Amino acid sequence: MRKNLLVTSIITTLAVMVILLSFSMISVVGAPTTVNFTVNLTLSGNANPSIQWVQSGVSANPTESTTTTVWIAFNASDANGYGDIDYSTAQIILTLAGEAQRTSSTCNNYNNDSLIMQFNCSINMQYYDLNGAWTINASVDDLSASKATDTSTTMSYGSLQAVRGNLAGITFGNVILNQQTGANNDPLILNNTGNQNFTQINLTAYDLVGTTTPSQYIPASNLYVNASLDNFGDQLSNNTMVALTNGTLARDFGGSEVNRNLYFWVNVPGSGLSNQDYVASTDWQIEVFP
Repeated sequence: MRKNLLVTSIITTLAVMVILLSFSMISVVGAPTTVNFTVNLTLSGNANPSIQWVQSGVSANPTESTTTTVWIAFNASDANGYGDIDYSTAQIILTLAGEAQRTSSTCNNYNNDSLIMQFNCSINMQYYDLNGAWTINASVDDLSASKATDTSTTMSYGSLQAVRGNLAGITFGNVILNQQTGANNDPLILNNTGNQNFTQINLTAYDLVGTTTPSQYIPASNLYVNASLDNFGDQLSNNTMVALTNGTLARDFGGSEVNRNLYFWVNVPGSGLSNQDYVASTDWQIEVFP
């Protein structure tokens, strides 16, 4: 009985192997059959616009005490056609770390071609805007309010050192011997009209010489200037540059004007002078340094 069972088991296994082999051989026999079918879809919805080009190599220099207009062009594209671009939203914003941003006052749509709309934008830069590489942010929306933006380009803004003052001169009016008094028309106001900060103000003074008797004079060392208060300050010296205490002059910022007021005082000698006008033998000079 055990032998018969063993034989039956072997036969069954062989039969299964034959069947599997036959199936494998049938699957590779004959030419392949081709079935063709179509695939399609309908694209709907909005195609977002994109900025294709922004003008590079733009540079400008500040203009003393006023604005400088910079023109920058860029192209926008829309797969739905240039008519889907909302030209009224085109703008350029210029940014530099720590500075107030400057936004275009106008963007003219000057040319269109199939999918592309072209713009030229004007931006007013202030005379006190810091020099450096300002990032150009060009943008525009389409009629579905989808926005395209590009910030890959910069504009170079130059430096300007400039100072103005109320240079009508300093007068002390009528004084008497041994009097200590301030000028009757100060302060002399220094206004930074560029985009650089000045860290030092130097003043070169000259003796006040009698107009009737030139041999009589008030030494420059009897005159003083104060860059903070209407009082005695730094003592001056004839034909010698004197660095003023608190002699800084920052650039204007955020539309607020920054000035430095200089107050002048005289210590009139007690003797040796007659009544006459005393005038500086040479114009006094102010120098500022960044």
